[in-house]
Amino acid sequence: VSTLFAKEGATVFASDLAAPKKPHADGVETMSLDVTSEAGWVETVDAVVRRSGRLDVLVNNAGIIAYEPLHELEMKAWQRMIAVDQTGVFLGMRE
Repeated sequence: VSTLFAKEGATVFASDLAAPKKPHADGVETMSLDVTSEAGWVETVDAVVRRSGRLDVLVNNAGIIAYEPLHELEMKAWQRMIAVDQTGVFLGMRE
């Protein structure tokens, strides 16, 4: 999706915890973001606005899954999944 936006002339920032394994397409700038961190969201949105002058659209497609059955899942893994899949979306909407 980010590549399509960039091809149409949009200024695009893609973020993840880790650096991408291969470079993004031209016109897509990489940023680091832990979607579970409220401070991370504030820093990232501020950086986007500083670099581009505004933020028009935000697409948060972060998500993780557990491969274990729920009755075998440890609490820490459950909490991480909820933090990324739900709290991360909530924090992104607030910014």
